Amino acid sequence: EERDENGEEITIYRTVWTERNNDCMRYCKVLSRSEQLKRPYYNVELIYQEKNLHEDCLHPPHERVYVDMIPQHAVTLTDRIFTGDIHLINAFRHFIGLPSHLL
Repeated sequence: EERDENGEEITIYRTVWTERNNDCMRYCKVLSRSEQLKRPYYNVELIYQEKNLHEDCLHPPHERVYVDMIPQHAVTLTDRIFTGDIHLINAFRHFIGLPSHLL
């Protein structure tokens, strides 16, 4: 039995990825990466979302959902917010002018 920071009981679900479902694409936390037959796979924890999901994709906030063996082609990796190179102080931010006949 697991409990959250408020002492509420948390239900844990663990499943293995079976097929891509574009209706249920969601943010997740990558827990681990492994390789089988030289192909990478990810194990993730889904991040709770209240909005922008189909009804059948929602899970209550007291549930933790883990998905294992997601193939790399089904994962889109992104930088954490404001951690990409574009946010560096010395990032390239110069005006690029176009000749007026191209506008």
